[in-house]
Amino acid sequence: MEDWIKVAELGKPFALKGEIKAISYTSFPEERFQTGRSFLLKKEEEKEGIILTLESFRELPNSLLLSFKEIQSPEEAEKYRGYSLYIKKEEAPLPEGYYRLEDLKGLTVFDQNNEEIGSVIDTMQNAPTLNLVAKAKDGHRFMVPFIDKKFILDIDLEKKTIHINVIPGLL
Repeated sequence: MEDWIKVAELGKPFALKGEIKAISYTSFPEERFQTGRSFLLKKEEEKEGIILTLESFRELPNSLLLSFKEIQSPEEAEKYRGYSLYIKKEEAPLPEGYYRLEDLKGLTVFDQNNEEIGSVIDTMQNAPTLNLVAKAKDGHRFMVPFIDKKFILDIDLEKKTIHINVIPGLL
């Protein structure tokens, strides 16, 4: 699954034509959900999935409304509640300065003095800020607000490093 990225999770059916509400996992829904695009539909724990073709896409205030060529009724749509939608990573380029959250996991964390302090183990969304969850070398966990230049000084995916600004109380 390394070649695929999760872009949405399907929710409940909407209306009578098989439309489905979905939670978006992308900052670029207009680019990712284009009519005619193919998606891999599967449960996260399953190895195999099915390919769906997007027929329509609308943004709602807190979700998306999607319809697929292969799903034509609310009963059919209900079968896929809780499933995830994936697209090929190569079909989802990111603009300069943007990162996929899964690409941040495992990065070695350094402070502003280039001292190694731990590694990123997860991300957590606390409104309104995304936080990196890191594990220090002594085993305790700490969170770093994902705020460019204030806390996040530099990210180098090739070197698998991230430099942060450590302020009193952060660690």
